[in-house]
Amino acid sequence: MVSFLAFASTTRTVLTSWQDFDRLWQSNYAAFRGNIWDPITNPGGSKIAKYASTAMVARDLVELAERHGQWREKQASTNDTDQELLRRSRWRRGEEPLLVSMISYGTILGATLAAMQPHRVSRFHLDGVTDAKQYYAGELTSDTDGADPVVEKFFEYCALAGPDACSMWAGNASTDTRQRLEDIYTDLRHNGPIPVPGTSLVDSDIINLSDVKRQVLGLLYSPMTGWPATADILAPLTHRNGSAFAAAKQEQLTGLWKSLPTAFDPDNPASAPSLNTAWAGGMIQGGDSSARLSQAEFAKERWALLREVTKWTGDQWASTYMALFTWPITFGWRYGDKHAIASNMTAHPILFASSLYDGSTSLRSARRMHAAFPGSGLLVTNAEGHTTRAEPSLCNAKAIRRYFQTGELPDKDVQCRVNSRPFVGTDGPDTEPVGELNKEDQTLFDAMVASLT
Repeated sequence: MVSFLAFASTTRTVLTSWQDFDRLWQSNYAAFRGNIWDPITNPGGSKIAKYASTAMVARDLVELAERHGQWREKQASTNDTDQELLRRSRWRRGEEPLLVSMISYGTILGATLAAMQPHRVSRFHLDGVTDAKQYYAGELTSDTDGADPVVEKFFEYCALAGPDACSMWAGNASTDTRQRLEDIYTDLRHNGPIPVPGTSLVDSDIINLSDVKRQVLGLLYSPMTGWPATADILAPLTHRNGSAFAAAKQEQLTGLWKSLPTAFDPDNPASAPSLNTAWAGGMIQGGDSSARLSQAEFAKERWALLREVTKWTGDQWASTYMALFTWPITFGWRYGDKHAIASNMTAHPILFASSLYDGSTSLRSARRMHAAFPGSGLLVTNAEGHTTRAEPSLCNAKAIRRYFQTGELPDKDVQCRVNSRPFVGTDGPDTEPVGELNKEDQTLFDAMVASLT
């Protein structure tokens, strides 16, 4: 399946020029000025606005655990003859432990919770790790500095696989595939968008550089399924044929940008599902962040820096994150703005996990968070893509299972290998054969493959 990302910004445009920048900035500003949470539009405020921070969600998780402990003790008390059951079911008031497995933004939630209440950490598996210090400060570079190596792996494996397995193949060297994509960029800059006539299967459309850049950002995710599909829709653009690209674009984007329903309740986000899908993450991150920048400051301090950090996705990340700096609400209680997201006294070590090449939450971010929680573990898998779920690795899955079952951290000097890579499969470089598995490991392997992101 081809993945078109739902950006936090209010348009589908990706920055390709200063004209795009001005239009995109102003569209975000205009949309948010009409938002029900905007104190200018709605001086009375929305009841829910101040409760949407990551810190508040962490507090909600604690409350859920406490209420479950209370319920558990009450249920067990109906059988007062089994003393062992009563002991195990006792409500530990104010001490109920938590077991969580969280990915991507969830690693901010998990790390914030661990910093706020370290005594509750029973098992915390945080995969695809965001740098919490940068997150709360509105910085962007640590998470994104792994993007270009991921795109380069797309070129490498395409070249290795050959033309039958990769539609973007242009020769046996990764530079050949890279040049083919660069030629598509050059054509769109010099000759303009590719027109796509309407048919019974696809509406009339145009494919421009913004569309292609958005798709290249998608290479950072779901390599096993997404890379072959992306190659299939990029390849025809070499001949200025945009039909396949337009069909995928229209299928994925339909319904993401809708007007708010007439019955929208500003204190009940569930009444606007489209709002939840496209904007929820940006709303939370924007409200958590301390940074508010002018248009000129964003261009100098964020867009220019992102372009230096990542050639292939700098414009896309700037487009994605732009909305955070025009979002009108700063949550009253964020915790991370005044406290370090760190602890040297968690009840049990956290297990952080990262792909070797992750362009959305880099290994550098994972290492920083690992250092912020002394005694924690860091599980690295020699894979590309966002989170260690992006490519199949039985070694990774078994390490996580062992952590949850026994609390044991993986050997810090061992890097897991994958069992298969995009385009090239089990013949890919540095893959590990699965071999014969017992029933338990086979079940784990099948579940892992079925859940590939």
